[in-house]
Amino acid sequence: RDIHAMAEAGEPLTADSLSSHYYALNAKYYGDVVIAPEATRYEWSRIPHFYYNFYVYKYATSFAASQYIARQIFEGNTEIRDRFLEFLRSGGSSEPLVTLARAGVDLSTPQPITDALKGMEAMLPLFQP
Repeated sequence: RDIHAMAEAGEPLTADSLSSHYYALNAKYYGDVVIAPEATRYEWSRIPHFYYNFYVYKYATSFAASQYIARQIFEGNTEIRDRFLEFLRSGGSSEPLVTLARAGVDLSTPQPITDALKGMEAMLPLFQP
């Protein structure tokens, strides 16, 4: 997200700026628990999905969609189960958002993401010491 914002703001995306940004983000993420070696700043360069067509966001959206579908199926929604099976059979025959909408997930709205976050929030107490 930050790199795309830098590009949209006209900031040059150089190896130095990307390395500095990645290193700072890594330090923020791990906090004082991990002391990262200097070479950590270059990790971004070996992970192509960091800079390839919002690839990382595909993880989040697919997780949200799958959580939505799974919850509906576990709650006994046979219609969405059947639509999901049709979704699987369709493969890559259409655009992903169109295919997911046929399965009952409308990613043009915030609802699937909101539902996934609520599900994750409900599970947080399970991981508290």
